[in-house]
Amino acid sequence: MFSDIIERCCNTKHKDVSIDYNITSDGDNSSCGDYIKLYLKTNNNIVEQASFEGYACSIATASADYMIDKIIGKNFDEIKRYNYLFNKMLCGNINEEEEKELGSLIDFAYISHMRHRINCAKLCWNTLMKGIDKCE
Repeated sequence: MFSDIIERCCNTKHKDVSIDYNITSDGDNSSCGDYIKLYLKTNNNIVEQASFEGYACSIATASADYMIDKIIGKNFDEIKRYNYLFNKMLCGNINEEEEKELGSLIDFAYISHMRHRINCAKLCWNTLMKGIDKCE
């Protein structure tokens, strides 16, 4: 729900947290000025730790924080699946089984009705995919 997203934006768990990283990736939304940089510590294509920094709207910030919750401990194939499902959800085309797979990321489903904010929610995922692509 929207209140959960606002709460997460105000109380991030993964923003500006120092970690020993081996992958960085940055991304921006040139239309609004949002910018984030991701830091990932990976081992054998599994994300062991992650954090982010930057300046972004509440939706982009919360999305990054939720995303990191979801990807820690996951391998790149699992992460690509979550990215696919997240994008599918933002298009308003997701079934119940896929909603369950997304878990708390489903809080962003309402963004599908706010077309001008979809790129805010996707910024961190696009940045993450760019970072993973560097490794493969």
